[in-house]
Amino acid sequence: MKNIAIIGGTGKVGTALSNQLKACGWSTNLLSSTDCKDWQTVKSAIKTSDIVGITMTTFPDGKAAFKIMSEALDQGKGVVTAEKAAIANHFSELQPYLHRMGLLATVGGGSKMLRLLLSHHTGIERMGGIVNGTFNFLSTQISLGKDISTALTAASAKDLCESGPLSLSELFISELRDVMLKSVLLFNLGCSERTYLKVSDLSYTHISEEYIKHFLNSPHLRLFVHFEKHSERKFSEEDLMFVKCGAWTIYASFTEIEKMPFARPWLPRNEENILAVQYDKDPDSWAVIRGMGAGPIPTAASMVDDVLRLAA
Repeated sequence: MKNIAIIGGTGKVGTALSNQLKACGWSTNLLSSTDCKDWQTVKSAIKTSDIVGITMTTFPDGKAAFKIMSEALDQGKGVVTAEKAAIANHFSELQPYLHRMGLLATVGGGSKMLRLLLSHHTGIERMGGIVNGTFNFLSTQISLGKDISTALTAASAKDLCESGPLSLSELFISELRDVMLKSVLLFNLGCSERTYLKVSDLSYTHISEEYIKHFLNSPHLRLFVHFEKHSERKFSEEDLMFVKCGAWTIYASFTEIEKMPFARPWLPRNEENILAVQYDKDPDSWAVIRGMGAGPIPTAASMVDDVLRLAA
């Protein structure tokens, strides 16, 4: 029987991953955050496992998760992860080991959108997408007539955001940081030409709660991330994130749906994500992936796919 050590496994994603893998005949060893404080316990769990799963959150620097990944890879184990900060901050160190890693759960959850970039990453001229299921859920619910308070309660009930007493602006900053981590991963996997981004290369715009409410209450707007090659676009006051890297411009903004050609026929609803990739300067060559983004169940399902691939 195959065995997986799930680091941070007593949370909702780790529990869902354990349940799904047990249904596939796997044995699971769940380490809590308390267990993870004892490095010898972690090393022992890695040693006795076939694959290591990481579901803990180590924002902003990802150092703790990176240490675990490095130990597992040094021991010859495969690593599957839903933790983004370690990959986003230490991509260049981990890049040689990507063939022994599973990253599907880090961006897009159950949509498995990274599969497209991992298999077809050459000739990309432009990318765009909605990569934060929580804020897309809020936007969808409000466009259907719900008020912001009701939408936030519904998002918390679906485990799309923390259930604690976060203000709208605090929630937004938390989710925007999530967008930043995912943007770094998307760029490094799909757009980078040996110049990798780190989270420290990005910064976000501080905006008021009134500003957030204005955009949430505009049903024709969604929070999009844009990656444009050889673009002359400059920073706009409406940009929530903006950076230039080599030939690329990366930014996030509330964008009119009608201005996103790939989004009109496939507009993701609720916690769904979408990624569209344009190849070889052909305006009609969009490859589009849409699917469930946020939430423990779809995130765990992507990790299961990675586990079974690495174990094959």
